Amino acid sequence: MDAKPKANVILTLLCTQLHDATVTHRWHQGVCEFVVRHWGHRFVFRFPEQALLRRGMQEIEQAAAQIVERIRLNSKPGPTVPTAQ
Repeated sequence: MDAKPKANVILTLLCTQLHDATVTHRWHQGVCEFVVRHWGHRFVFRFPEQALLRRGMQEIEQAAAQIVERIRLNSKPGPTVPTAQ
């Protein structure tokens, strides 16, 4: 399987699992880069095309699940600041 459909699987899983995140991706010089913005935090994940080609779909899905878990653990909303009345 080509690398681009595998990257699309990662993109789809990120978007469906992180409903309140903004996810973008791009290809640049043989690397697929994902940028996830969640609760004011920015996360960048890069997958070389050759790595995507070597991995099976189950490994791709596991990698995406690990990314989702890392984002959820590291991007908790900050405390709310009371406003003066």
